[in-house]
Amino acid sequence: MKGIGLQNNEVTAGLKVGDHVKARLTIMNKTVPVVLQVVFVADRIGCQFQQAPSELVSLILEYLRFEAAAISLSKVDSRHMKTDVTGDANWFVDDDNNELYFVKKDGRIVNFHLAVLGNYVEWAEGHALRYGTVLRTGERKTYKMSDLINYSKEPIEMGDLLERLFANISQLQADDKKHLLNALAKN
Repeated sequence: MKGIGLQNNEVTAGLKVGDHVKARLTIMNKTVPVVLQVVFVADRIGCQFQQAPSELVSLILEYLRFEAAAISLSKVDSRHMKTDVTGDANWFVDDDNNELYFVKKDGRIVNFHLAVLGNYVEWAEGHALRYGTVLRTGERKTYKMSDLINYSKEPIEMGDLLERLFANISQLQADDKKHLLNALAKN
């Protein structure tokens, strides 16, 4: 981890290349002290870490875990999937058993399920969201194998994580992102 960008605003006004800034960086409700050196000034201010605790990298990686999972998801060519009688199937997978599967009919998403980082969410038209956790078997999932889900009576608190996830799946169409988020918001 080399640096961080800052907004160029009234708080950072006057900073110039070479300046050192002592700051506190808060990530996931944990605050760590850092010393930054300004390396460029434009519409954003680029800073390089000069001093930062060793836990900073692990905090940043933990914070960005959903984005990292999203970036690794690739769309499966529909020619390699079974026909879904309810509509057009879309499947995104990675090598870590994360996946997003949804079916579209008449331009709208009629059902989906998402398994990411051990969390599971599913929805179908006319039904409430269902949440759970993925029970791992220790084996890599194949197209003929499904994860076991431990369903929860209570929703899993995911905050804005799903929005961040959907925003970073590069092959997911903008309309599909919007429909997925709308389905989540209705429940």
